[in-house]
Amino acid sequence: MLSNNINSVPREARIEIDIRDIDLERRDSVVKSVLDKVQAVAEQRGVTYEVDMINQDPPATCGHQVGLSLLTYMCIALGNRLCVLSSCKWFQLLG
Repeated sequence: MLSNNINSVPREARIEIDIRDIDLERRDSVVKSVLDKVQAVAEQRGVTYEVDMINQDPPATCGHQVGLSLLTYMCIALGNRLCVLSSCKWFQLLG
């Protein structure tokens, strides 16, 4: 049972970490560093831990249209205007 009290020591704790990078080697290096540190802390404190890797998809980038659509949506959602200069290659995607 997890406690929501800020002034108590829980019997169990959970943490979720989402590590992403467009460089596979760098991402895997960071994942290894985190796992190594988790193991070291667990050994030092005499506690157990469990790692559940949900997925390790290869890095992927999105196209300019997706990025522009997301940027436009976020600007509108936050009440800001998006001004794209005609010299920008994305300007042509606005159609």
